[in-house]
Amino acid sequence: MNWLSKLRIKKRKDGRLSFIVHTHRVTCTQHQLHMLLVIAGAVLLLGTSAVVIAISLPKRVTTVHASPQSELPATDDERDESKKSQKKSAKPTTAARRLDGMIVSTEDANNVPQCVMIENAAFGGVRPQSGLSRALVVYEVIVEGGITRLMAVYGGEHSDRVGPIRSARDTYLEFTAELNCAYVHAGGSDTALAALENLRLRRVDALIEYRYFWRDSGFFAPHNLFTSTDNLNAAVDNHGWTREEAPSFTPWTFQEPIEESQRASADSALGVSTVKIGFGRSYDVEYTYNAEQNTFERKNGGVIQTDAVNGEVISAKNVIVQHVGDGIPIAGKGRINWPVTGEGAVEVFHDGQVYTGRWKKDNRSSRTLFFTDHGQPLPLVQGNTWVEIVPPHITVEYE
Repeated sequence: MNWLSKLRIKKRKDGRLSFIVHTHRVTCTQHQLHMLLVIAGAVLLLGTSAVVIAISLPKRVTTVHASPQSELPATDDERDESKKSQKKSAKPTTAARRLDGMIVSTEDANNVPQCVMIENAAFGGVRPQSGLSRALVVYEVIVEGGITRLMAVYGGEHSDRVGPIRSARDTYLEFTAELNCAYVHAGGSDTALAALENLRLRRVDALIEYRYFWRDSGFFAPHNLFTSTDNLNAAVDNHGWTREEAPSFTPWTFQEPIEESQRASADSALGVSTVKIGFGRSYDVEYTYNAEQNTFERKNGGVIQTDAVNGEVISAKNVIVQHVGDGIPIAGKGRINWPVTGEGAVEVFHDGQVYTGRWKKDNRSSRTLFFTDHGQPLPLVQGNTWVEIVPPHITVEYE
């Protein structure tokens, strides 16, 4: 109720004023009444302002509390589903590289491989070759007259110089097809060039695409043709292969290195200190196990093999000896095509140990895989691999 409506004022004989609010009588001077009215007006004004402000403010949100049943702790299944959802939403930043099992950034885990033909002649100033220490996989095959040639597969490691680059040969196209790699060569045998054309394999021919290669005047031709991993990457990009579907070859099975204390000793049934492959004289290969580095260091023709770029000893985390049948002669210069599609015996060496089993390649485009005698995948250790293609007349010894 408004108290001003109940206010009655009377003037006394002494000149003072008296006012009555409800039943209460108050006596004061005219000046005091004036002050009282000013104060009353101010109070009324403040009250009115407070009402206006309250109306203009946003309404308060009232939180509705859930029933006791909804506040029960999450079940194990609910927590598992939550974790799975979080994992799906977070993109991984690293992954196992498909070629060697090493953990790298996701963007480098599945590069288009570059399969480069590298000479291994024991003459012409070929050895030591350049860039072999940066290859993730290397295949060694007899090409003609007992001379071996290498196909080095690059896919992430850098080398300023790779070579000498040499010509294409038929057997290597089987591995090229299974990796869907960019096959890098300088010309080739008639049959290999015809197969490259018919199979429509990715290829970079140095005799056609000169800009990715150079000749070193310090060597005699044809042993003086080189490239680099930067040039190889540029060739892949310029051909548009990086924009195509990512390589989908089946990766080998990789595992982490065995702890040193768990490795077999050299005098045990599994322990291996040396592996010898008798390709013949200057092409004989010997791998010696370096326990400290947990690698097999390579000799070629009785000489420790090094990388001409950095001086590093050529070594392998894995050595695969793949036994194949008799080859098919190709007309001209004693060339042979070895049967690397099919299956046969295999020895795999890593961690200073030997594992025996079978290799299998179903068709030209399928990956060569390795299995134990019981049919289980035969694992390799993370790191680079040398694959030795060994026909029946070549001896293999290890101890």
